[in-house]
Amino acid sequence: MDVQQMMTFLQKSVGAAYVYGGTGKPCAPAYRRARMKQYPAMASSIRTSCPVLSGKTASCAGCRYLGKPAYDCAQLSRYALKAAGILLPSGATSQWQAQAAWAYRGQISMAAARYVCVLFRRDTDARKMAHVGISLGNGYVVDARGHAVGVIKSKLTAYPWTHMAFPRGFPLPDSLMKTGGEPSAPAQPAPSRPAIDLHALHLAPGDRGESVRLVQTQLTRLGYPLPRFGIDGIYGSETACAVVAFQKVAGLVSSGAADEDTMKALFPRPDPIQAAEASLDDEEHAYSFTL
Repeated sequence: MDVQQMMTFLQKSVGAAYVYGGTGKPCAPAYRRARMKQYPAMASSIRTSCPVLSGKTASCAGCRYLGKPAYDCAQLSRYALKAAGILLPSGATSQWQAQAAWAYRGQISMAAARYVCVLFRRDTDARKMAHVGISLGNGYVVDARGHAVGVIKSKLTAYPWTHMAFPRGFPLPDSLMKTGGEPSAPAQPAPSRPAIDLHALHLAPGDRGESVRLVQTQLTRLGYPLPRFGIDGIYGSETACAVVAFQKVAGLVSSGAADEDTMKALFPRPDPIQAAEASLDDEEHAYSFTL
């Protein structure tokens, strides 16, 4: 776990461009056009914020984002946590729901100003998160705020953050370690182990049966919901997407198939959540960095 690597990444990212769907590639009209095609609903905002595409200038010369990377809020937080050795899925809501990644998550408190953590703003739809950023632990936040301003560093109090999440292995106040925080989905009981060896199974889209149901139950329990079809014992596209999200967090190949490595990560011995919580340092302390 290298929090300093993450802080260095965030330092370099301040001043980068915001492009919806941006994954850190250099900002350029061609890259923006590709994102406009990928996300038609955001095409107008992507175009308007580019001097070339909006017709204000003929070239990128003089643009404040010339040669700089482009991110949206979730991709910035994803790459920041990756620099610290933690893998998150894409999308603010999916990141919040990646329960296995967090030692604690819940409504924002004063701890967010004193500890390095991930901040979220809940959408008007309570099931979704509308924005995500990173608290630096010194009262400031770095986030990809929007097309108009790009990636900025601002005071935590300058934006209406509603929730916070502490990655496993990050410093965590004792007061938060004693609470479970807010679940992203109803807790599911741990599936009982059948006589078969789950680690020897290889499940893929199209498979059906009790083994698929066990995988679906464990995914839901770990914070990867199946809102459309639920735990139905059918390995469809929704289950495959949940498996991909889990594989990304677990650092596995994102195949969407529950292969041997994925099954070992889903059904470890011992339970990884309990082991991670037991290994957390009980001493209350905070990182404080200056960018």
